[in-house]
Amino acid sequence: MSKISKPKIAFFYSCLVAGGIEAFLCRLTRWIAEKRPDWEIDLVLARAEGELLPQVSPKVRIVDLKAKPILLTKRLRLGYTLPATPKFVRYLKSERPNALFAFYTTNFPALWGRWLSGVSLPVIINERVHPTLYARVSYNLIDRLIPLLKRLFYPYADAIVAVSRGVADDLAKVTRIPRERIRVIYNPVVTPDLLQKAKEPIEHPWFSDSYQRVILGVGRLSVEKDFLTLIKAFALVRQERLAKLVILGEGEERPRLEALVKELGLENDVWMPGFVDNPFKFMAKASVFVLSSMCESFGNVLVEALACGCPVVSTDCPSGPSEILEGGKWGKLVPVGDYEKLAKAILETIENPPDREKLKQRGMDFYIDKIGQEWLNLVTEMLKVVKMKEV
Repeated sequence: MSKISKPKIAFFYSCLVAGGIEAFLCRLTRWIAEKRPDWEIDLVLARAEGELLPQVSPKVRIVDLKAKPILLTKRLRLGYTLPATPKFVRYLKSERPNALFAFYTTNFPALWGRWLSGVSLPVIINERVHPTLYARVSYNLIDRLIPLLKRLFYPYADAIVAVSRGVADDLAKVTRIPRERIRVIYNPVVTPDLLQKAKEPIEHPWFSDSYQRVILGVGRLSVEKDFLTLIKAFALVRQERLAKLVILGEGEERPRLEALVKELGLENDVWMPGFVDNPFKFMAKASVFVLSSMCESFGNVLVEALACGCPVVSTDCPSGPSEILEGGKWGKLVPVGDYEKLAKAILETIENPPDREKLKQRGMDFYIDKIGQEWLNLVTEMLKVVKMKEV
């Protein structure tokens, strides 16, 4: 293990494709590197690739394990993580960081890597999905075994962080780990960069027409995001008001979504440009932001929309949205998959929009300085444990 006089903190993940976890890692490592320049920060990636790679701070060292995927599936992150384990073990032996943080698909490899390397260091894992729900909706046998693996291995973690109270409660039931051992730290979503990007102009005619309402969805075009329900709801809204729908993101569901748009005759009213570098300027100018997901452990995009002052409507899915919106205080919550109630909530929000400045204030509850400090406190706590063992 490296000398505690200049701590080395390792963050272990798969890759940096566009996604909530990846954006969170970029933000968190950048913030910690800026707040603690006396620390060495390593971002250890199974494979250093993805759209968000340029967002990593130059003060953070990227360690590329150059793993080759063994699973040719849509779950790219997991496909890279498992084959990276041997190289990760070598990293631990050679670099000997003082603390190790793992996230989602790297939780197991981090715990296994410590054991295989023989390096004594605290391992902190971050749970970002509901174990019960995730296993229930998956058709993959391995996924259905994940709760059992968590019950077997998670107790060996030195600290467990859940992304929401709902995730923490579910994890405690699945693993039988005492709930008090699982701390909750929300995502540090709002940054100065986000607030600045929200002010940028949009060169698109839909956002310059003051009489036209723009409904916005942002996220990976995947089954669990359920943009099919959003499109169906928009079709009903379109019958009542002059409106347009913009969906930002890319993914395997695009053909199905485009087919539904065509089937409903909405080709001139729906725009899906794919992944964009700055979704915040769209949030700042949209009439309503809609999250239509079947499940969201947290829901970064909801916080981003609030921080941009955009009125929001969300499905009341497990479990982050209800926590972020405080049971509907900051935006309407509707049942999952109910496009008629979703359409009604969108129309009501358009007719009676909330105060955008108050929405921004709620978004600031998830500002990087506030949430980042909670993570920094955890790192400091782990380093104190290491220092006590060295004495």
